[in-house]
Amino acid sequence: MTENLKNITFLILVLVSFLYLWVTYRNARMYKEICNSYKSKTTSVPASACCFKYFNFNITYFYVPTEKIIYVYFPLIFKKTVSTNKSIPKEWYIFINSLPNSKKAWLYFEIFLLKMSGILMVLLVALWMQG
Repeated sequence: MTENLKNITFLILVLVSFLYLWVTYRNARMYKEICNSYKSKTTSVPASACCFKYFNFNITYFYVPTEKIIYVYFPLIFKKTVSTNKSIPKEWYIFINSLPNSKKAWLYFEIFLLKMSGILMVLLVALWMQG
């Protein structure tokens, strides 16, 4: 039973990971459009908000996308008053939260897949440690 659960969890983790990579790649193109739209609407563009590589997949090292977390994930998840959002420009926070729901849905889906892969990884490690 435990061996089957390990295999199923691993298979789901692989599928979620590939789906996450595809969604992130898709969102990278959309993010370029978002940045161009923001640049056209405002004169004060936070350089770090639009000048990072959104999809940065490299098999040779593990990369934590801190800019993406700070400028995309945090404004969508937390309110402006939260300390993590106080470091970003107010205009950027308002802009990213005023995106059409169709664009925000893809960003939320990416966050959901990232959380799911983390949960599945912890579950897989817990199952592996049980024996």
